[in-house]
Amino acid sequence: IQVNVYRGAHTYGGPGVYPLTVEDPNRNEGVLNMTGSVDTPFAIQSLLIIDPLAGQNNSVKLLNPATENACLNQLWIHNPAAHDPDGDILTYSLVPCRGFNGELMPSYQFPDEVSSAEDVFSIDPQTGDLTWDTPQIPGEYNVALRIEEWREVNGQLRKVGEVIRDLQ
Repeated sequence: IQVNVYRGAHTYGGPGVYPLTVEDPNRNEGVLNMTGSVDTPFAIQSLLIIDPLAGQNNSVKLLNPATENACLNQLWIHNPAAHDPDGDILTYSLVPCRGFNGELMPSYQFPDEVSSAEDVFSIDPQTGDLTWDTPQIPGEYNVALRIEEWREVNGQLRKVGEVIRDLQ
């Protein structure tokens, strides 16, 4: 397991939606739910939303590491334990993994699409429980989930941020 920490300072010109992308050269070889994984960069993207009406925002912190292994023919659940220091409402969704220049990977499949069996791969949009019921083919898979932050502003929910977790 490796943790990379990148620090920097940047001043943005004003309000707006700014994608923040990190790309690392290669994924592991032989990932089952994408073609050419070893030649495909790992890329994640978050959104920084500067909205004067919503006020200051802190990014979601993911308290559970992305280091869980699924077992063949057994229910697997991962929860990122997302914590929002501002108390914003969090919603969760599955998204395709990203590759070159942070673009969506055209060959990507969700893990349950690799097997013809009745396994189901899903995420609970309110709790963030990522569930695979039940893996059928052993191997490495990559999955990504989006965590969006929502805040009530003038009686309406506004999106104030977004973080992606990509795990293998």
